[in-house]
This record gives sequence, C-alpha cells and structure tokens, in this order.
Amino acid sequence: MSTRTALVNWLEWGIAHEGALFYTETAERAEWLNKPPGILPFYSDCSGWSIAVLKWAGADVRRLVPNGILGYTGTFLDVCELIQGPACQPGDFVVYGPGTGVHMAPIAKAGPDPTIVSHGSNGLWVGPASQGCPESGYVAGRPYVRFLRFLPPDPPPVKRPLAKRVLASLKTIVKSPVTVAARRKLNTEAPIIVVPPGEGRGLAYVSRNIWQGIPNQTELERLKSLGVKEGTPPRGWWRTAKQVQW
Repeated sequence: MSTRTALVNWLEWGIAHEGALFYTETAERAEWLNKPPGILPFYSDCSGWSIAVLKWAGADVRRLVPNGILGYTGTFLDVCELIQGPACQPGDFVVYGPGTGVHMAPIAKAGPDPTIVSHGSNGLWVGPASQGCPESGYVAGRPYVRFLRFLPPDPPPVKRPLAKRVLASLKTIVKSPVTVAARRKLNTEAPIIVVPPGEGRGLAYVSRNIWQGIPNQTELERLKSLGVKEGTPPRGWWRTAKQVQW
C-alpha cells in the first residue's frame, strides 16, 4: 500500500470519528505528536491535522516538525512543491489565502475540483476545494488558492488482463488495514453520549474507559448533528472510568 493510499484511509477514519476531533490553536494542537496514531480525542488545527495524517500514513514529517515543533501552513509552503490543480493526486494539499496562508486541507479525491477533508473547526468538513473550507470562515478567491505536493506522486496504474486485475483487487482488500473487522473495531471505539453520575451529559469512549463532561447544550446539539449517538456503557463501567478534561 502506498503512503498516499494510507493517508486517504486515515482521512476516512477521521470522517468516521469526527465527533472526537476538536479544533484548537493552543499548545494542545501538538500533543498528538507524543501519542500513538489515532488516539482520541484529537486536538489540533488545519495544519496539525494535515501533518497528523501524513505521519500516521508513514511519511517522514521531520521537515514539517522542525526541531520537534509542529509546523504551520507556512511550513508546508516552505517545504512542499507547488503544483497545478489538475495534477493533484489524493494525498496532496490545498492552501487558501495570500502570504503564508490562512487555511489548508488534505486532498482525498482528485478531479477537476478535488475533494478535501478539512479540519478548520470541531469535526471535519468534506467537500470540493473550490468552496474554500466554509467551516474555517474562509471563502476561496483566486489567485490565493495553491496546491502543494509533499509526497512523491504515485505512478500511473499498469494495465493488466482482467483476471489479474481482479486477483490484485482481492489481494488489496485482504491486506487493507480498513477491513470489515477493523471497521467493526473502530465503530466500537466511536464515542457515545451518556448520562454520567450526577447531572448533565457526557461523551464516553467505552473501549478506552474515559469520558468527558459535555459543557453546554449547544455542544450537545453539535455532537448530535455530527451523528454521535446516545448510549449506555456496560454495567460497572463507571466504577473504573476516568474523566478527562473537555
């Protein structure tokens, strides 16, 4: 599996778990660097999300984390190759705004108007690059849209006889980390809205034995709009569950 394919898998994972992805520009944005891939909840900003999916996909991101300091949009502009939009492949990036940029996002699907998976606020926004990541408050306006390449481009596919193509596809499915069993495991790790001891509502990660208090009704409604379901932890779960800061 190429690094680009692995990166797109992580983007799909993020979409499935966007209720546990939170936006911050504080020092907390870099804390994921010292944790295993995919640990939830995830806190970062648009460039931190972009670096995270690169790193989790197996890319060497040292140039984007100079001296151990998590880079920003401007860091991408410094180290990446500037490319034309039609040349984009999944795993490339788009930057909005002049100068060092005001927002960026990874590309999940190539095409005349590439599909991006943007982390410009809590959760993720998935849509065409031409819309300029509306969740970040920035609307695209050329000429301040730039496409960047950090990973080497994937070679064009080699045409094979139909039988060999089918066999190769089956092997890819078997080897893929996002198998049916893996997706089932990820679903069990998705957060649920619970009623904790006392008052209010909480966001629980049952398999990880942690929960967070939902601070207000607005945040509760936002989680529901993102598809986070209400549920009940197993009997006795609260005795060992640990509360973590929202």
